[in-house]
Amino acid sequence: MGMEGGLASRNRIQLSAMKTERAVLKHLLRFLAPLVIVLFSVPAFAFGTVTLKSANLDEVDGRWKLEMEINYGSTPEMGHIPFDFVFTMNTYYEYSITDTDKEPVIRPKPMVNQPPTRESVDIDFADARNKIWPRTKFQIGIKRDRGFEAGEYTLVIKRASDGATMGQPMKLRFNGKNKLVDRRAVVFGGPSGKDADAGAKKDDKDKDKAEETKKDEAAPTNEETPTEAKTEEPAAAPPPVEKRAGSHGCGCRAAGSTSSPTAAAALATLAAVMLAARRRRR
Repeated sequence: MGMEGGLASRNRIQLSAMKTERAVLKHLLRFLAPLVIVLFSVPAFAFGTVTLKSANLDEVDGRWKLEMEINYGSTPEMGHIPFDFVFTMNTYYEYSITDTDKEPVIRPKPMVNQPPTRESVDIDFADARNKIWPRTKFQIGIKRDRGFEAGEYTLVIKRASDGATMGQPMKLRFNGKNKLVDRRAVVFGGPSGKDADAGAKKDDKDKDKAEETKKDEAAPTNEETPTEAKTEEPAAAPPPVEKRAGSHGCGCRAAGSTSSPTAAAALATLAAVMLAARRRRR
């Protein structure tokens, strides 16, 4: 019995030790997990500070002038450091007109999941003597031809070499008028009252003018009118036919006859032969 009791107590001690080890491991993981995250995400942490002269900017000549003072936090290793200015639109200023508006109005439109616009620039921390300072003043022009429009943006400045963020995200407002959007309804109904009467009279006048134009186009182009009958002049009388010697024929020719002089001579000869035959019979 003594040996069995000793084994049981040992097992209990071992189980207790195992539970203690597990508890210690859990506590260590709880503390180590944040430390690991911190170690592997150091470049994502912000460094330095950025102070804007104004976050509410007015458009001048198609651009917004952004001025700031930058504190790098320490003396940079180089005088010129490349940075990425990342702009994300949060609100679009729609310039539109509706049926209830007397003139166009700017209406803010929230934007969701907009792709950022990136501007790559070099910030100079050195002076004319090439001495490097931890502070500098910087300005950048945000232009419409680069894809920017009036609205509200979030600006994040990142170091191009490792993506580390300088300062904190900043809210900007670009004031201005975007392209006009006409949202007025199209009226398909006709006019009523006096307007309808005036429109009907105008249509009648237009019809009358159209009919007159058709008549003018159908009229003949010469001086004679369609109702005037053309008077035909009498045909000229044919000239008198001279009698031929030795002939008892009339020697005349009907108007419009196409007989030739040879045929007339043949007829005259035939008449002379017949006359001579008659005389012989007598």
